[in-house]
Amino acid sequence: MAEGKFVWSITATKLLISEYEAFELLYDSKNINYKNRNKRLDAYRSIAETTLSVRVAL
Repeated sequence: MAEGKFVWSITATKLLISEYEAFELLYDSKNINYKNRNKRLDAYRSIAETTLSVRVAL
């Protein structure tokens, strides 16, 4: 496996989906923060940190 590649296990995929669903502002265009670029970026960063923690744990 090449360095830096992420292998998407079923657990990691389910975690990513559940984390994405937790941030309604990413997919609900009626959400008051939907167009707030900074809040969306914070949400993506949080999802990335959580997903990377699974990578380290595996």
